[in-house]
This record gives sequence, C-alpha cells and structure tokens, in this order.
Amino acid sequence: MFVEGEIVQKGDAVKILCLKDKIPENLSLAGVAIMYGGFTNLAPVNLDLREATFDESYMMKVDLSQVHYDRVTSTSERELMQMVYDQVTKHPASFNLRRWHGRSGTVHSWSGWVCVLDPELRKAKAWMGTNMAANLALPTMAKDGRFFSSVNNDQQLIAWAKDYLDGKIEPVVPPCMQLASNDRSKKIKATSNR
Repeated sequence: MFVEGEIVQKGDAVKILCLKDKIPENLSLAGVAIMYGGFTNLAPVNLDLREATFDESYMMKVDLSQVHYDRVTSTSERELMQMVYDQVTKHPASFNLRRWHGRSGTVHSWSGWVCVLDPELRKAKAWMGTNMAANLALPTMAKDGRFFSSVNNDQQLIAWAKDYLDGKIEPVVPPCMQLASNDRSKKIKATSNR
C-alpha cells in the first residue's frame, strides 16, 4: 500500500501514488519509468524529469517553471493554444472539457485537441497519455489546472485561453522552453537586422 507522497523505487522504475502540495528540492527522476504518478498542487524546485517515461500518470496544478524535462513538441505553447482556440471556437460542438477524447473521435477536451492537432503530441500521447503530454506542452495551463472540469467549464476555459492569446496572462516558461525561446529570439533579431 502506498502512502500519499511516498516514492517507491525498484530498479529503474518508480511508482508514485501522489505527490501533493510539496516535493523535495532537487529531486531527480531523470531516466526513470514513472508509473501511476500523480503530481498535484506542486511548485517543484529543480525537479529533473529528463528522459523519464510516464505510465498511467497525471498532473494537476503544477508549476513547471523550475522543472527540467524534455520537450514533447517543437511547436510553441502559443501556437498550440491558438490551434486549439481556433478549433473550439469555430466548432464549439467538438469541445467537451469533461472528456479527453469522445467515442466518435470528433469531440475532445482542450488537452485532447492539443494532442490530436499537433503531430508530435499525437505521438507523445501514445506513450505518456493525453494529460501528461498536454501538461508538458502547455505549462501555463498546467500551473492553474485549467485542463480539468473541476476548475473551469468550457466557456471559462475558452475565455481564459483568449486572455492568454491576448497577452493578459504571463506565460510559464520551463527551462526546456527557455532555450527554444532564446534561439527563436536570436533568429528573429538576425532576420530583422538584414
């Protein structure tokens, strides 16, 4: 039997029932197979998840700004948000926050749509699940737990996404995305100097 927050390690596999509210600083789970991991209400400091794999795991309300992990897509958070926002506002019947993926394959939650619309996330979803792939790709939503119907209804989430896209919400930028942001800004500066 697991105790909430207990980490049980056997070889290269870790089973975590639930890490809730606190997590040790500088914890490394790099390269570890994490099974049944529940990460909720956390603001980890220097948590290392690089090369970790996730099986039956989820996140809710996790601040990823100081979490080191491998990018699950090369598409920026803003681009992903815009893709899903366009989908759910143009086709409102295709959006249901209470289901990651509907049976018909045409109705999805926000995290479901992001994993359907982005080819890299579609692949990541296959080995880490919809929730983990979406949270790692959309860290600003992950921080507030916006993926869950217990936090929003469909219209509240669409309004929040519009605020994000309009620049009214400060993005969360984890270390793996800081490098990409710096590379992209250098390319933009180099192009604009021509």
